[in-house]
Amino acid sequence: MKQPALGKKIAFLRAEKGMTQAELADLCNVTVRTVQRIEAAEVEPRSFTVKALFAALGQQAYATVPEGEGRPRSKWSEMLADLFNLKTNTMKKIAILSSPILLAIGVFLTVSSSGFAQNKKVEKALAETNDDFMKAFNSGKFEAVKAIYLENACSVPAISQEICGSDNIVAYFQTLHKGGFRFTDFKSKSVNITDTVAIDKGIWAGSAEGQKISGTYLTQWRLKDGVWKIENESSNVGADASPN
Repeated sequence: MKQPALGKKIAFLRAEKGMTQAELADLCNVTVRTVQRIEAAEVEPRSFTVKALFAALGQQAYATVPEGEGRPRSKWSEMLADLFNLKTNTMKKIAILSSPILLAIGVFLTVSSSGFAQNKKVEKALAETNDDFMKAFNSGKFEAVKAIYLENACSVPAISQEICGSDNIVAYFQTLHKGGFRFTDFKSKSVNITDTVAIDKGIWAGSAEGQKISGTYLTQWRLKDGVWKIENESSNVGADASPN
């Protein structure tokens, strides 16, 4: 989806959820001005930003309804319209309508319970992988660090320009490690999950030469071959990064 339709869609979904631009910006780890410019169609955002916005709004990126005129009514739609017209054959139609409604309620409760359990499972898997990353980095096991990323992953570190490719990302981490930096904390604060994409927002902390450093991170994970791997990530230093 391109601008201006993209900006209008994001503004609509945000308003539908009763969310302010500042609240959406905070969830996606971007500035309020960035959200304002996107909604006003002043910029064409990067795909990573778009995915983060849609995930924060509970949608899959680009999963929108095509614009256009309504379709002509088919025989099926006319039959459905008649079914919901309770002025004729009232009791029979109520009986027909009530059965699928009760079934739908049962299915909804089952799916909701299953979905909640699945989300908790994903959150646990991401937390464990974050912990594995911190341990691998601190011990200098960079092959293990590389295995956490997709080959074409991109990263925007707090103190560097965008880095793409798992090899280049690992080279950056090796430079940090040689400079004496070590992580002391890596904790998720919120996770938005779809079938194959998860947006993880959290805090990190570390130290280098006795100086403590902390910040926030925003990571987009993708499920590939049954394993969650990092596809895009960004981090900041200092903002709202208390480990507690």
